[in-house]
Amino acid sequence: MSSILLASAGHIDHGKTALIKALNGFEGDSTDEEKRRGITIDLSFSHLEKNGANIAFIDVPGHENLLKTMISGAFGAQGALLVVSSTEGLKAQSLEHIKILEFLGIKKIILCITKCDIASKEQISHSKSASLAELGKYDFDVLKSFELSIFDSSSIEELRQFLLALRIENAQNSCLPRYYIDRLFNIKGAGLVATGTLLGSSIELGGKLYDYDAGVEFGIRSMQVHDKPVSVANNAQRVAINISSPLAHKIKKGDFISKKGNFRGFKELDCVFFGSITHGAEVSLCIGTKSINAKASVLSNKKEGEKNESYFIALKLDKEVFASFDERFVLLGGGALLGGGRVLNPISEPLKKRAKIELLTMLLEHDFLGAFELLKNTHEKGFGLLCAAQRFGILPSSALKIAKELKNAIIDEDELNVYDTSAKENLKDFIRFIISKNELAMFSASSVALKLPWASKMLAGMAIDEMKSELDFENGLYFKKGADFSKLKESLEEGILREIERGELAPLAPYNIYDIFECDRKAGDDALKRLTARGVVVRLEHNLFISAKNLDLAKKRLLELIARDGYADVSNAKDFLNLSRKYTIAYLEALDNDERIEKIENKRVLKS
Repeated sequence: MSSILLASAGHIDHGKTALIKALNGFEGDSTDEEKRRGITIDLSFSHLEKNGANIAFIDVPGHENLLKTMISGAFGAQGALLVVSSTEGLKAQSLEHIKILEFLGIKKIILCITKCDIASKEQISHSKSASLAELGKYDFDVLKSFELSIFDSSSIEELRQFLLALRIENAQNSCLPRYYIDRLFNIKGAGLVATGTLLGSSIELGGKLYDYDAGVEFGIRSMQVHDKPVSVANNAQRVAINISSPLAHKIKKGDFISKKGNFRGFKELDCVFFGSITHGAEVSLCIGTKSINAKASVLSNKKEGEKNESYFIALKLDKEVFASFDERFVLLGGGALLGGGRVLNPISEPLKKRAKIELLTMLLEHDFLGAFELLKNTHEKGFGLLCAAQRFGILPSSALKIAKELKNAIIDEDELNVYDTSAKENLKDFIRFIISKNELAMFSASSVALKLPWASKMLAGMAIDEMKSELDFENGLYFKKGADFSKLKESLEEGILREIERGELAPLAPYNIYDIFECDRKAGDDALKRLTARGVVVRLEHNLFISAKNLDLAKKRLLELIARDGYADVSNAKDFLNLSRKYTIAYLEALDNDERIEKIENKRVLKS
């Protein structure tokens, strides 16, 4: 089935809702308030279908106070029905809606001159020519114009047949699905159902999606497109999703949904903006179905010779947003339209102003190789490609191909990290610092990467390989050149035992002790195994090791408690030993091995 999503646009009371009802019989103004006031207040959704062709309509309000609602409905449309009354012509909201369509990248326009049954030929002609002239100021593709009356069935049928034969190429397809919830309701026997416009790649029945705002992953129990069950939903379709999750109650209207693990939320966006704005302006960011308070910082002035005023701006938001590269938005100030633009950098980037403008210029021109070069040179600790879909609008595999064209770069294909070659030298300096500070240090590429979150195992391995003249290697571990490995192991055992004993009844976790000695986890674990084999250290649970001497002390004190209170349990032992619940439970369980003790329910007592 071919499917096209069209939004209505136009001034209040110019006949948007009546026109859609004439086309498909759907009454959009369904609430009591809408019927009482005779205007559209909320979004309504309907469709027209025949012989495998499907036209979906989003009817939006035309009142000046409902711009946010209009934007949240129109953002995902492929085209628009611009409705202009023949008796009134273009009005304030007609002009605002035309601008919003431009900002949202909706290029395909069908001009509908309405109420022609009560207008003169001159009025109809003037409204039509003035509307076409206004549309000509923008980069629109006006597909056709119609002179209509809802009381003239032939004019409505002409528009209906044109729509059913219409084909519009999907321009917003991307490598990931993106879905903003615009309605949410419960159905008896089915549960929570969300509706929205699907953008990007398809989603499948039985698959999983992730609500980034709520932090909830959920299954797709069932799906409908225009009231019909489907197993696959595609780009630009209106989709109802029956949500399967025990945490479904956390999901809200306006939430952003996609595949898990591909987006991060940020409170700052770097954008190109068309319109008029002042530095420091308090604005409302309308993106998807969201409206978020923000403060605008102008990064660059208007470029000379451009048709529209264009700025690079940074938006500091009141709350996180999960935006994508090239995503369209509209800015409102005090409820009035200021302009709109596209997100260029959806990830907070700590760059100086000059470098940021340079990066945004490259992103605006889709010069990803140049952007990668700049990021490589400005990030001493590298940058990742795992978020390429959000950050650049391309799959990580495509980003990897671009990264391989960089000069003086190290590419970790497994971890999808890009480093300047200087990062390897910085890593060598870090290793030299380790062995100069601690001659007992024993490490591997893995342990170095664990100490430095920015360094991948591959990069650490490359650095170590180039330091073989400074390092010795034995049993999978590197250490200072010329050191006696057997003595290093003995010294490490002594050091670990000393730290465990120093901790008394609250010893440090093994990995914290390993950090003290700058040792690899394998070396540390091997040392602990030797200590436990000798019986000088006892393992009570996964990360709790205590010296045999201190364990005897813990048991002795618990026996003193039992002598005092007649029993020991978690509550009184925790206070008596002045320890956390974790340590207390471990020592009580160790006490269970004493032949003098028996456990009655949760209390340890002396046997009779």
